[in-house]
Amino acid sequence: MYRRGVLSIGLTWNNANLCADGVEEPRGAGLTALGKQVVQSNNERGVLTDVAHASEKTFWDVIDVAKYPFASHSNARAICDHPRNLYDDQIKAVLNKGGLMQVVFHPPFIKENSDTATISDLIKHIDHICSLGGVKQIGFGSDFDGIERVVTKLEHSGQYTYLIDELLKYYSEEEIRGFAHQNFINFCERIV
Repeated sequence: MYRRGVLSIGLTWNNANLCADGVEEPRGAGLTALGKQVVQSNNERGVLTDVAHASEKTFWDVIDVAKYPFASHSNARAICDHPRNLYDDQIKAVLNKGGLMQVVFHPPFIKENSDTATISDLIKHIDHICSLGGVKQIGFGSDFDGIERVVTKLEHSGQYTYLIDELLKYYSEEEIRGFAHQNFINFCERIV
């Protein structure tokens, strides 16, 4: 996979596999021996290790080992208490390791006990992550290819302008450019 250009690896989905436990695995274990080898191999090759879908123990095991931790599509658990979202100490750990956190557009991860969400609801997560020091380490991880429910007026990539216009009420153009793409580019350039 590395030779074919894979630049990011998620160790698990919601369940357990040979590498790690996912967020829905009842036993809540962390990285296996193979999982640690995968993370170390990612480090050697400059590949991102994605903590989205990881159990809490897996998350902390990855933070201990990974050079390039990445939350490809997770939100702030302080705003919406969903198991797929990250607690503040987890967000800070990703940021302190120089990693990147990308917010996801799935309404149940944005607004508690809800199948609907607005752009304003999503911005609460962005604000919270920025308040933890993530202004230059946040991005968009829409998950458009994996979600069925969507944010109102953010139903596909052609509607990013609605999100950008709303963000312009609170953030500078430079900061929003970072959210939209530049923070990710800067993160990747640091690895190369």
